Amino acid sequence: MPPTFLEDVHAIKQIYVRYCELVDAKQFDRLGDCFTSETAHDYTRPPGHHARRPRSPDRFDALESR
Repeated sequence: MPPTFLEDVHAIKQIYVRYCELVDAKQFDRLGDCFTSETAHDYTRPPGHHARRPRSPDRFDALESR
């Protein structure tokens, strides 16, 4: 594997760790630091209150039956 692939994987893991640290510390106002400027995110609704989304694609049907 090229070094850039491994560097990318490591960077993604570090962003995930940072995201988890911010959530654990309840620093929700800083979660945007974990996303690119093109990412759309909305933290204005309380957890569990999500708009209904279309059914998952068929490829996820197997996961739902587990």
